[in-house]
Amino acid sequence: MPDGRLDVARRAGAAAVALAVVVLTGAQSAGQEISTRSVSATVSFAPRTALTVSTRMLRFVVTDALTPATVSVEFSAAARTSTDGSVTLMANAADSVGLPSGVSLEIVSGSEGVVSGTVSSQQPVMAGRWTGSGVRSGRITFQLRAQPGSYDIPLTLFLQLQ
Repeated sequence: MPDGRLDVARRAGAAAVALAVVVLTGAQSAGQEISTRSVSATVSFAPRTALTVSTRMLRFVVTDALTPATVSVEFSAAARTSTDGSVTLMANAADSVGLPSGVSLEIVSGSEGVVSGTVSSQQPVMAGRWTGSGVRSGRITFQLRAQPGSYDIPLTLFLQLQ
């Protein structure tokens, strides 16, 4: 299958159908026959994701309780899905449950598609959302409000397809 058709089929989604028609012809002259044969093939492209991140540990140094500390994480998220399929970047800081009361961890900004919100120790939260296949690279900025001190919070980022 030529590359152009393969690229279109990939963009079309998880299931693409390709039809190949083979035509066998000879020189047209008196007495020669033209033969035609058809072959059908089904090609499936499974959804797929890949994610790389600059760190899996958020390291905050809070010097003033009134001024939140910030840390940024670089990411590259790749997904193969249907044209209108949703790609969601999820964030989980499960170990933040051990932090002192009154500590707040938030996603405050980022690249296109990044969603602001409070990171919970109870369940993963949406950190970004895009539509369709492709590679998105960017940055997520986290903010920690806490009493002065050093805080290390393990972070898990992962992709979900819908």
